[in-house]
Amino acid sequence: MKRRRDIVELFSTFLQLDDHYDALGPGWEKSHRLASNMTKKIETEAIANEDFWAQYWLKATVKDSQRTSSAREHLSAYLEEACYWTALKIYQQLAAYQLRRVDCFLMLREVAANPVKLFKNYDYKSSSVKTYSQFPLKSAVLDQVRKGRELDKYTWPALLRAVTKKRLKESLYKANIKEPEMSQCLLAWQCFRDKYVPTKAAGSKQLQPPDMKQMEAISVHYNQQRHPEQPTASAQEIQKWLELCVQVIQDCAKTSFVSIENCTSEPAFISEDLIEEQDAVESEYHQVNQVLLKAFAALPEEAQTLLKLWYGLGMTQADLALALGIAQQYQVSRTVGKHKQLLLKPLAEWSKQTLEITLNSQQLGEMGKQLDGWLEEHCAVPFRKVLKEALLIPSVHTEIQLLRLIFGQNLKPQQVATELEIKEADIKARINRVQQSLQSSLKSYVENTLQISLASCKSVDKSTANFVEMYLQKAAYATFTQN
Repeated sequence: MKRRRDIVELFSTFLQLDDHYDALGPGWEKSHRLASNMTKKIETEAIANEDFWAQYWLKATVKDSQRTSSAREHLSAYLEEACYWTALKIYQQLAAYQLRRVDCFLMLREVAANPVKLFKNYDYKSSSVKTYSQFPLKSAVLDQVRKGRELDKYTWPALLRAVTKKRLKESLYKANIKEPEMSQCLLAWQCFRDKYVPTKAAGSKQLQPPDMKQMEAISVHYNQQRHPEQPTASAQEIQKWLELCVQVIQDCAKTSFVSIENCTSEPAFISEDLIEEQDAVESEYHQVNQVLLKAFAALPEEAQTLLKLWYGLGMTQADLALALGIAQQYQVSRTVGKHKQLLLKPLAEWSKQTLEITLNSQQLGEMGKQLDGWLEEHCAVPFRKVLKEALLIPSVHTEIQLLRLIFGQNLKPQQVATELEIKEADIKARINRVQQSLQSSLKSYVENTLQISLASCKSVDKSTANFVEMYLQKAAYATFTQN
């Protein structure tokens, strides 16, 4: 990314994106309208600096709630660099969600386009706009992505029962679903809600899809409720519309991007010097990471182990209570909370000494969300190392090419069978053997290195299986030498 040199550029240019090559920058695109407006403003405040104009446009944005106001656009342009650095930081953290750098940046740009919410707790006297924006930007996107990921845990009947009509309508609109299909989807959803009888399979807590008899009943109800001018619909058509509803809800929750309007494609006049030194934002991220690493290392060993198993391996409260000898299950989350406070304290002290910002309770809450993300990444490192070493074991290493095609390239079994000249029926068995081997390596590490008995843990197989699955999806297969 090329550095923007003057005040006009800071508040009137937007980072160029290359969707095909997943590239951010290095150039900028200038809005002539914003540049002209900024030039006129500077004439009235010739000696004002960057921080003055950032707070000026923030105040103007809060005062004028119009989403298309010039103040909001000037502020969005200014926050492009904060979005850039934050995108680079969270890109690796969100690798499991298969998001690209451009995806991460666009999500951050959308958050930045709603400054009233982003700067809800901002204190004009305590910090600069750019410095403050980093934590809520990252927190908002991580929350958005994780909420979207949570939807994957629903069966589609449970998802349709949980969603509101307003949210469904918004999701259909964002997915560019036009009439009459939008009305058909909404009515199909309403009829599903009216006629679906929740059922669960034996031994399962998940709601089961409606059987053919229920689908026919939903179809009859739909045809009774439809507008006389609309055609009748079969059970198969109802099913198609319901599946579309599920898809748009999940897509809308996972990725909701925005582009900057009124922005021309003419590159701004920018210095050709590339940024070689670390940006102030980059430096602060590094300092925060060092503070947390030091604080984590200072925790008692049993505290570190609990956090590693909770955040890194994703073990349940019930399993952790049994494995660590904690009397009550609910005490696990309380203990985790206490350990988090021990990490937040030095972070708050660093903020006060370095940034001269005394964090209030709301800001500490936001920082706590950021800390969750940091812990998830940091605590997973030793388990990833175990799996990387396990993949180098000869009996497992022979399957690297198969894993690369299935998980790395997301090819279908039929495509993989053709590529490797093997039987499609053998692929699943071979993958299962690898996954079982990797799970065994994880459990062995926990029991032998962390000295934690897993004998009484009922859900540890599920936790380790999930971790292995996520690791295989984002493993750097190119780093494994092929035999």
